[in-house]
Parts: sequence; C-alpha cells; structure tokens
Amino acid sequence: MYQVLIDNIEPTDDDLQLINAYTRNVVDENDVCLVSAMLCDNDVDRDGERFTIESLYELEKLLVGKAEVMDYKRHRSERARIISCNVVKSDKQKTALGDDYAGLIAKIYIPFCRNNEDIIVAALKGDIKDVNIHCAVEQYACSVCGKEYSECSHKKSEVYDSKLCCCEFVNPYKVYDWSFVLSSNDRKE
Repeated sequence: MYQVLIDNIEPTDDDLQLINAYTRNVVDENDVCLVSAMLCDNDVDRDGERFTIESLYELEKLLVGKAEVMDYKRHRSERARIISCNVVKSDKQKTALGDDYAGLIAKIYIPFCRNNEDIIVAALKGDIKDVNIHCAVEQYACSVCGKEYSECSHKKSEVYDSKLCCCEFVNPYKVYDWSFVLSSNDRKE
C-alpha cells in the first residue's frame, strides 16, 4: 500500500478524449470528477517494500486503462479508471536508500453517479489515504544482496553494512487492478 496524494483537476479537451475512449456514452466535464493521484514511488514504504525506478516506468504503461476495483467480497465493482500515468523525478528529494526520488502520478476519472458519491467526496476531502496496486512482478529482490528476497537471510527494515534492507518489486509485467483505500473512519460497512 502506498500513501496517495490527490488533487482535483479540471478536465481538458485532451483529458475528455481519453476518458471517452473508455465510456459507452460521450461524457463532458459535468459528467466526471477528474483527479490526479500519486499512486506509488521508489521509496521504501511502511511494509519495507518499494518499486524500482525501472518498475515505475513499466507501471506507467501497464496502469493506463485499468479500473479501480472495490468490494471483492460481494462483486467486482468498478468505479474509477486511470486515463494516463507519468513518472516524475526529483533530484532534491532522496529515498530511504539514497536514490533520487521518483513517483508515478495518474490521472483518474470517476463518473458522477449516486454509487460514486462516497469516493468522490473522500477524494476531494483528502480522506483517501492509500492505494493498492495488484500486479505481477518477475522478482521480489533483496535491496542488500539482489537475490530473491524469500531466499536470502536479510530482513526488511534492518541495516546491513549501512545499507537498508527492503523488498524491491522488479519488472512488473501485468496489472490486474488497483483500489483506493479510505481512512478507517470513512469506510462504509
């Protein structure tokens, strides 16, 4: 899970063209809420995991068109979709491993409808705290030795010869879906 930062944005004509590629009926700016969200980055998260910068570039391509899926227990309900992704870099910010920071920002549209009221309100209020990306990767590598994390003796969040250990997600090749995670106070039961 990655902490997500969301900004509401006004859709441009180009954004509407991208959105309409995924809709059955032509929509305009009055039919959708468009948000920009930081989905993931190359910094170590609270679970001691991270995407490599190369993996962010792969996800940049793989996530476009993917739907946000909620409520796996009852049914696969889709309520938002990614229309574009871009890797952004900062040489002024460093990761826990000392690399230049990079993050993956997505433009996401959410149709205005009764079923989406809660997620739109949560997005605009800043109550969406995390995002999950469900993807397949070729390797879960140890940041210390480079071996498959499950096959080495290093432990996440521990330091070895001044190098922080984390599990690195390498070469994502398929994205199944993604989901917003509301703060616990905002979840509907």
